[in-house]
Amino acid sequence: MFFFSLQIVVTVYMLIFVKLICRFGRLSTEMRKHIPEGQKRKPRKGWSDTILHYKVSVIDKCKFVTKCNLPTDECVELAGRYTEPVIIQRSKEQNEKYYREHVRSAHASGLNTSSHLLSNDKNHSIRIDQLFSPNCDGNTPKTVILSGDSGKGKSFTLQKIMLDWGFGKLYYKNFNVIFLLKCEELKCISEEMSLFELLSWSCSLTLDQISQILELTPEKVLILIDGIDEYVSHPPSHSMLVLTNPSDRARPMDILRSVLKGILLPESFMLVTTRSLAADAVMNLLKGPQRFTEIVGFSETGVQEYFQKFFQDEQLFRKTYERVKISQSLLTACSVPLLCWMVCFCLKKHFTDDDHVMRELKTTTSIYVHFVSTLLEHHDKSQSVLTMLRSLGQRAEEGVKKREGLFVEKSVTATGLDPATNVFLYKDSLKRNNRQVPVFKFMHFSFQEFFTALYYVLLDKEESWGKVTDLLTSLKMKGIINRPSPERRSNPIPSVVMFLCGLLNEKASSSLFEMIKWTVPQIINLKTNLQESLLTVRRQHGCELFALRCLYELQDEKLVRRALGDWVSMNLYNISLKSTDCWVLLYCLQCCPHVRYLNLMYCDLTAEKLKILQPALCMCETMKLSVKHLSEVGDLIQILGKSKFLKKMRVQESENSAESPRWSLDLSVTHGDVLLSLSSSEKNPSFPAVLNTTLTCPQSEISSTDWSLFLQRLSKTEKVAEDSSALDEHISLLLSSFHSVGLKTLNLKLVSLNKSWASGIIFLAQTCNSLQQLSVSVTGLLLEEGLMFLKKSLTEPHCTVIIEGRKCSKLTDQCKEQDWSHICNEKVEIHLKPKVLKKLEEPTISESEPSGLNLQPLLVCQSCVHIGDSDQWVQVEPSVCKDEGGSEFRISTPAGRFECSRTRMRWVCAGDVTLQYRAVDGCFLSEELERLQCERIGPVIDVTVTSGKLEEAHLPHYACLAESDPSLTRSVKVLSVEDEGISLESVELTRFHAKVLQPSFSPKTVLMKLGISVKVHCDLLIFMTQKNPIILHVYFFPSDSLFKEKIKTEEKQSHPIKCSRPETPLRMMKQHSLEVPGASVQPEAIKLRGDIEPNFFQVKHPVVNDIKMSLSRVDDQKSVWTATVWKELINMHPNRAETLFQTGQNQNTPQSAVNFDKVQFFDRNWCALIKSVENVNNIADNLLQKQIIHEELYSEITNPTSTSEASMRKICSIVRKGSDTVKEMFISILLEEDPNLLNHLPLPDS
Repeated sequence: MFFFSLQIVVTVYMLIFVKLICRFGRLSTEMRKHIPEGQKRKPRKGWSDTILHYKVSVIDKCKFVTKCNLPTDECVELAGRYTEPVIIQRSKEQNEKYYREHVRSAHASGLNTSSHLLSNDKNHSIRIDQLFSPNCDGNTPKTVILSGDSGKGKSFTLQKIMLDWGFGKLYYKNFNVIFLLKCEELKCISEEMSLFELLSWSCSLTLDQISQILELTPEKVLILIDGIDEYVSHPPSHSMLVLTNPSDRARPMDILRSVLKGILLPESFMLVTTRSLAADAVMNLLKGPQRFTEIVGFSETGVQEYFQKFFQDEQLFRKTYERVKISQSLLTACSVPLLCWMVCFCLKKHFTDDDHVMRELKTTTSIYVHFVSTLLEHHDKSQSVLTMLRSLGQRAEEGVKKREGLFVEKSVTATGLDPATNVFLYKDSLKRNNRQVPVFKFMHFSFQEFFTALYYVLLDKEESWGKVTDLLTSLKMKGIINRPSPERRSNPIPSVVMFLCGLLNEKASSSLFEMIKWTVPQIINLKTNLQESLLTVRRQHGCELFALRCLYELQDEKLVRRALGDWVSMNLYNISLKSTDCWVLLYCLQCCPHVRYLNLMYCDLTAEKLKILQPALCMCETMKLSVKHLSEVGDLIQILGKSKFLKKMRVQESENSAESPRWSLDLSVTHGDVLLSLSSSEKNPSFPAVLNTTLTCPQSEISSTDWSLFLQRLSKTEKVAEDSSALDEHISLLLSSFHSVGLKTLNLKLVSLNKSWASGIIFLAQTCNSLQQLSVSVTGLLLEEGLMFLKKSLTEPHCTVIIEGRKCSKLTDQCKEQDWSHICNEKVEIHLKPKVLKKLEEPTISESEPSGLNLQPLLVCQSCVHIGDSDQWVQVEPSVCKDEGGSEFRISTPAGRFECSRTRMRWVCAGDVTLQYRAVDGCFLSEELERLQCERIGPVIDVTVTSGKLEEAHLPHYACLAESDPSLTRSVKVLSVEDEGISLESVELTRFHAKVLQPSFSPKTVLMKLGISVKVHCDLLIFMTQKNPIILHVYFFPSDSLFKEKIKTEEKQSHPIKCSRPETPLRMMKQHSLEVPGASVQPEAIKLRGDIEPNFFQVKHPVVNDIKMSLSRVDDQKSVWTATVWKELINMHPNRAETLFQTGQNQNTPQSAVNFDKVQFFDRNWCALIKSVENVNNIADNLLQKQIIHEELYSEITNPTSTSEASMRKICSIVRKGSDTVKEMFISILLEEDPNLLNHLPLPDS
């Protein structure tokens, strides 16, 4: 029916016959050589002629594709149109492991489950002429299982094997005789017979001829058994009956059981076909040794070849195929040979309007509809199309219910059909009682399922509703889809439901229903009923993909959203996805953008499938994938660099990937930075890892590297490790990939730090300007060769380089690399830092006051001053990195008790720790807080402990314990945001902090239950946005550093006015009003809250005068804060005014002595400094003396040929990469050289 074309020349035909005669003469001689003396039996006279005549009958029977009543297609020769599909070999061990551990039949209607095995094995394509070739250990399989989904071409592959054997092209040296048994026909035979009669029943050989063949050369016999899943679903009547003699009589299916088990014909060979769903049962049924193969359909080249053979006309082929290629989903559908044939047939019949046809061929049902509509153009007009289709559907439904595929003529005519003229049935014959009985069947079993669904929508209203309701009731029976039983494997209900969904898609079915002038009754109600059924089905374990396929066939976006409305995650773990399924998944995910979590582990994903899914994957926040080779996700990583949603992705190579070791990749996005970790599986007990890599870089830069190439190089690291010359070049290429991603940190875990790796590390540390820290952890011994090379070459690295590993402590007879685990090998850590960092990058730890660098001031509250705080804490100042997400802090501390001067977070550690933390916007918690009926009373802090362990963490809160309800201390919880969701834990509350023991960090914040009366410590910020008239923005908000930072960012163009904040706490969730005499204030009142961004009062004052302000509670009009801004200072230049308040005395301090934030001043003005500073040499002298720059850079700066601007640009480049202390020292040096500097440049806001 499909694959094939016309080209058998009579001359060649006759030549083959001549060759066969000669060949079989030689074969007979060879066979007799291997028969022991006394047992040799000479073949009867004319034995070769018998085989030759049998081959002629095989050629005659298998020569043509089909005997359907298809117009202009009934005489297509198999040899000319056959296109070999892709067949993949897999191992029995993997097959058994899969069905033992992962049986999850997610593919309904006889569709694929076992193809998951392909991704778990060292799979390779195998041709049909290699099916019985010896394997790697020299054993030849006795039985080959060829599994595959419906429509993949299993039956035609067997037909092609028979034909090529008949012509002497295939297996003519291996087998003297090949028999073909079709289980579909065998199950229709009820009379008893012997094995000889069974084989004779299916071919032209006599009982005597068959007996002679089996007795003389049983090892030269191949039996092809088509559709063994029919045997599984219809087991023998006497399943325990064992036949040991070929002459024993029994029903055909009983005989077949003994053949399959190898009890009968143990020396013969077998090739059996089965749908994928039945492969697990077939595996335990057959004799061994076995070979397991999967027919997966056409490759893209195969599709092109088939189109070319089908159309024959080169111009027509090119025109049609190029247009099909434009529709990637249609091209993917054509990988299924049956669908490919149907598409070609439709396009050939409608070549003048093929664009219109291709636009409508979106789903499987739409292909069937157009194919049927095309054939109906040739319908016999003696019967209306509607009547004929109903009759055909009735016959199909009866066959589906009884699971019959062959119909006698009487049963066909009983439904009102004329089998002689019906284009959807073709005539065959079945031998019964030694005579040929005509039987009829649909051109493919899937058409029987399609016409059953069509029958349901062509019935009258009540009958249609009843049929569909019964069908959906059967569908909702638990286990009907995912039951791994013989009954399930051949159950057609899911396929009928899928076709029903497709027929309710008005666009897909319009061509057919318009032809017969039919409107589906109650289509809206039917769709609603389907939706409810799918909601039930998709909740059954293993049925998710079936539900998605049905929704895809419907092509109704609103219905898809309703059906999947409660899905925020989609788990397709261990469900094999074909390319066609990827289009299904893409459609459903695009209809449901609320799906944020996706699990596609062990789904047979490839680079091509991921390319299909890319638009949907970019919409997910968290995803898990597995692929055969990690490099297949390279393109996806580049695309995800632009994703606004991605937070986490995990990718790992499949368990039995051909590559060893297996690699896994973890990618997370936080505040605009990507953290990418690559780790390998265990190679051997001696060295736990071949190579692990962790890096951070800006998300915006992630797409600038060819990740596919990098991951390919990474996987080859082990292979080149033995070749030193190749390793040097390989490592250089591998590490060079990082230059284009704006690399910030890189951690490498190596087996051995040899000279090749040392060279690569040195090159990266000296040339990657964005790199801040490079860490190398060696699992084995630190070799002196690589270590000395590093120390010698990295005397002044541009970034911190940390090497850790083991060194032998013995003075003599030191351990070799293979002795790394000996007790004498001690763990060491070596730090190679730029000179400036050796002194300046250590954390500033002070027992007294923190430095004045924009630190978070300690809270002052007169109400709770009597409440004792915790023990003495050491104030520490972290390094600061600013990005689009705000300020991020990093610090390392020894054992002790510390408080961050920036965030007020405290921690206790028993040993060295390194922390990375920041305050994050808590808006993402709004929905959860509403659900929990809680309110935040502290900032949200995201902490990562990069090394070491914390014993305690003390998170800051802004509740005043003295002025709040006493029950507050008992009701406060700490909320943690984790991958699995949120969690709450009780904590101990102190004056300013919530104490958490043994913390495992993720974003955390302090909560209280709504309804509890609480007052909070507050901050105040005032900005003047306009001078005439005066407009002020006055902010009152809980003491949250992130709030403060965001407000300053929004008001960066405004003039800040310093003012003391309220010394008493303010009531949460209460309205407060601001009174300013002589001014208008909007809004009238503001409610103080901790879970939303702070609002502000806008004050408009008409004249320049002292501005008095008073904040009061609305409910009792009690004043909680007052202040006055003096009029003399409002007229000062905004960037130079030191605003004075009545609460303190005037500070007429010289500008150069003002205590301002030098770090912020540098960050804002470094561009201006490059152009304005002239006495660069004096500045360079001071910088060198303080070890901020090194000798080489000093020489470049002071070179007479270098301009002041060029030299300052080099200086500012170094300072920008340094710590806050470096920036502060640099500004101090500038002020010493130019005291008037601040008169030319604006001060920071605070």
